[in-house]
Amino acid sequence: MVKYTKGMKRLDSVSFYGMNTHIPFDAGCPRMTENADGSMLLIEACHTMYTSSDGYNHQANMSFFIRTSDMKATRTQYNVASPEYAEYVSHSFDQYILERYGYVFTVHHGDAYNRGINVFMISGYSGGSDIAYLLALRIKGDTGDNYTGLSLGGAEMNDENVLIAGNTVSQDSGWAKHDQRNVFVLRVPLDGTGTQAPAYFTKYADGSGISISKPKLVKISDSSFMLLWNETKDSKTKLYIAMLDEYGRKKGSIHAFADVKLSECQPIVYNDQVVFYTTDNSAPRFYFFSKDGNFSAQKKNRKK
Repeated sequence: MVKYTKGMKRLDSVSFYGMNTHIPFDAGCPRMTENADGSMLLIEACHTMYTSSDGYNHQANMSFFIRTSDMKATRTQYNVASPEYAEYVSHSFDQYILERYGYVFTVHHGDAYNRGINVFMISGYSGGSDIAYLLALRIKGDTGDNYTGLSLGGAEMNDENVLIAGNTVSQDSGWAKHDQRNVFVLRVPLDGTGTQAPAYFTKYADGSGISISKPKLVKISDSSFMLLWNETKDSKTKLYIAMLDEYGRKKGSIHAFADVKLSECQPIVYNDQVVFYTTDNSAPRFYFFSKDGNFSAQKKNRKK
């Protein structure tokens, strides 16, 4: 990692070696955030590890907390551990990291240890920080079965809750035979009362022929969030947008926009609008949506 000024003048760097890593960033999606004053860079990622006794290079999460003033790591996690006592998930197929008031929250899509949506709270930035763990949503299937029927798409938080967006098949005894996914938001209260049941924003049955993308979740404020997802049927795609309150509950109607596709780009709030772009084998196309949920006179897109 190299630290630059905005004018691309090199200031400092930090490198990591070994760290039980066979292939870094394998089978996941590294993400990062900063704390409020920018003094800490917080990174949650994944890797395949050194060959274990069974001959396999197993995959798990890894994390780095970097103090930006001198580019020193204050906390790292890369070894095999118990999820209940360390911030460890294997396999971790998706990773999210959030920070608030000196507490770091990480969210993982696990298929084995443990199988489901895993949430950790780390009370500080040092290697000795206390860690609290919650299996926020347990999913069906055998330990280590790579197919889970679930995908995550976003995680955000406020003072009271962590909100997690994703899609999933019905997680019942016949889960592996279901072909329809639906969009959900899972609320994890920070008061220790445990996770709430997922709130579903689509309720399609098997055989509908509707393909649903991973949803995106955008924080507007502590009391307002935007949930976005694509639905495709017969090669026609629509973007759906729902506004949420601080508990992840739908506010108002769900709005649909034809021929607008999400991308891997995470939407951001800019100039009172939620903005993202796609390419789709073309020059970038930017989309702008009102952050207050009033889409009656909405400009859908703008080319750059």
